[in-house]
Amino acid sequence: MYKVMIVEDEMLVRIGLKNSVEWSKFGLEVSADFPDGQSAWDYYEREKPDVVITDISMPRMDGMELISNIRKQDKY
Repeated sequence: MYKVMIVEDEMLVRIGLKNSVEWSKFGLEVSADFPDGQSAWDYYEREKPDVVITDISMPRMDGMELISNIRKQDKY
């Protein structure tokens, strides 16, 4: 199973994403979800999820900065 991290500051959207997709059908599992980019970044550094679904505009760290940090750390 691939690990998915959802990053969205709006709680209802985050819950909706988690519950509206049959993740296991696609070989995926939601391993974590966060309301801001900084919390997501802290988790990413420890756990290295395979897929990141992120909002762009969020408090503490926006989605673009989160993506930039991920790309700097994990260059392929």
